[in-house]
Amino acid sequence: MDDVRIGNGFIWETSQVKVFFSEGGAAGFTLSSGPWASHLDDTWGDHFEDDFGPDAPLLASLAMWMVSGDDPSSPVLERLRYANTLIAEAFSELHDRIRLVRLVAALEALAVLHREDKSEGLAWRCAFAGGWTDCGRAVQIVEDVLYAYSVRNAVVHGDGPNEGEAISAFYRLERNLVPIYLGFLRLHARTQVCYRPTHIRHIRQAFDRHIESFFWTPDEVW
Repeated sequence: MDDVRIGNGFIWETSQVKVFFSEGGAAGFTLSSGPWASHLDDTWGDHFEDDFGPDAPLLASLAMWMVSGDDPSSPVLERLRYANTLIAEAFSELHDRIRLVRLVAALEALAVLHREDKSEGLAWRCAFAGGWTDCGRAVQIVEDVLYAYSVRNAVVHGDGPNEGEAISAFYRLERNLVPIYLGFLRLHARTQVCYRPTHIRHIRQAFDRHIESFFWTPDEVW
């Protein structure tokens, strides 16, 4: 083992102590404290900073918005709350096929697709949101989303894809999930600030207008 828990098992705690061993065999300790279920290992802090550092204020503002009670009828807030719930459920789901279904559904919620749009519409919206001027990554996202959607369809329509296909499809989505999520989050935030939408169709119209240009200029304010 390279990470040993010192404490009271898996009950709720406000502090944790862990001992870890380096590749050279040296032992070290970590101490964390915080609200229930909020603990992050020391080594996770660097990963969080690498993946989310520049967008930490945006994530913090989303968390504050969700708990503030402001704009309870906002369709943007409703979409983001639902998508985040689905992502959390996907990563705590025990069954690989259902985990994939939940993650695809989360992307559909974030992408605000037209009713007639299916796999290709989702793939391109994910690519525009998560490509961030990188054409190679955008192409990979399109391919991964199309594959995941085909496996997801087999699951929900009872065609029984094997477990390996479901795992592969999930991992292919996961490898680009961070930039896709952050891209959609920026798009939703700008839609809320610039248009103050009162209906889901207003979000869809804003995405139709801006999502392709967002790929080329993700830092530009509308």
